[in-house]
Amino acid sequence: MRSLRVVWCVTTALLVVGAASGQTGTLEFNGEGLTRFVGGYMPKRTPLSETKPDALKTLPDGLVKPRFAAITVGDGAEKQVFTLVYDYPTEGARLWVDVKGDGVLTQAETYKPAKAGGGMAGSGSFTISPKLGGKVVTAKFGSYQFANGDRFKDADTWVILYGESGLTGKLKLGDKEYTVWVVDRSLSFNYSKPQPKGSLALYIDRNGDGRLTGRSESFDAGSPFNLDGTTYEITDLAAGGAITVGKAATAVAEIKPPPDLSVGKTVPGFSVTTLNGTKIKFPDDYKGKTVLLDFWATWCGPCMAELPNVVATYEKFHAKGFEILGVSFDRENMADKLKNEFLPQHKMTWEQVYDGKYWSTEIGTLYGIEGIPAMFLVEGGTGKILASSPRGEALPKAVEAALAAK
Repeated sequence: MRSLRVVWCVTTALLVVGAASGQTGTLEFNGEGLTRFVGGYMPKRTPLSETKPDALKTLPDGLVKPRFAAITVGDGAEKQVFTLVYDYPTEGARLWVDVKGDGVLTQAETYKPAKAGGGMAGSGSFTISPKLGGKVVTAKFGSYQFANGDRFKDADTWVILYGESGLTGKLKLGDKEYTVWVVDRSLSFNYSKPQPKGSLALYIDRNGDGRLTGRSESFDAGSPFNLDGTTYEITDLAAGGAITVGKAATAVAEIKPPPDLSVGKTVPGFSVTTLNGTKIKFPDDYKGKTVLLDFWATWCGPCMAELPNVVATYEKFHAKGFEILGVSFDRENMADKLKNEFLPQHKMTWEQVYDGKYWSTEIGTLYGIEGIPAMFLVEGGTGKILASSPRGEALPKAVEAALAAK
């Protein structure tokens, strides 16, 4: 069943930047739609506590094993704390949310317990209603949690959160108009400058396709950025969306747009050494094969949900000429755990590339990958893209069709 999509913000402001002195305008808070624009999400591992916060007035009846987390939003007079209560009955997990930050809990009906044996405890979404820039807004979050087991023995002590919200609007730089998002990576909606570098993201839809496409559209909002040879910078930003952007005094290099990875195009080639020590030149060394280039990570919930399908497809078609080359976005110091534990346990017997650089992994950067899982079915040897993101039932169908066409 498709869910109703509610757009919390329907107005945007146009900000024009041309003069070196800068131009002031206003972006509006949008409480939903960030992951749809980005094509993925930035997960934040959030600790869970057994201690009930004093701010909670009451707890729901029938809790079995409650754990508590908190989201701190805003700063100064608008600082608020929203409590989350995850409960663990015999199977799965449930979630209650302090929606208004007033100590009153409401069950998040869209957060669903997972079935036993799937590696997950629960997943879904919830909303909170903080006050930003003098206005009460509605902000949507996503959340998921793994089950305790061989993979994670402490899974009931932390949860994954990601935001769906940010400041957005139209921005005119030079003679071009763009849709932009300013996003607080810490999930605190603390937009007021000054902020430490890296805390605020600036996303600019340079090609107008309605989504984030590669690193050429992703910038640090606290640093100068280059578009088409001109360097700009955000000189002022407030929680209510008031923003000033001007031309920067010091130029920085431009990040060029990523390669076209649509069906029929050719993938960028690369040479790499896999976790097994195998030297691979891609796509040349896969001549005569059909290859799935799979960008993934162990911390990525959607990747793990897709994994059984990937394994089943590999086992069904490998003998007929189907190969997989995995590219892990896992953090540093994971090589031994991946090679000796995770990959064997999950029957991932194909070659894997891992450099421990997380979102800056070299092949991911080469391909402009901004969200995972990302998959490309490729003709070995030529590098021609046969299918882009063939997930779910589409994956075995695409592989079967590609093998039949050889």
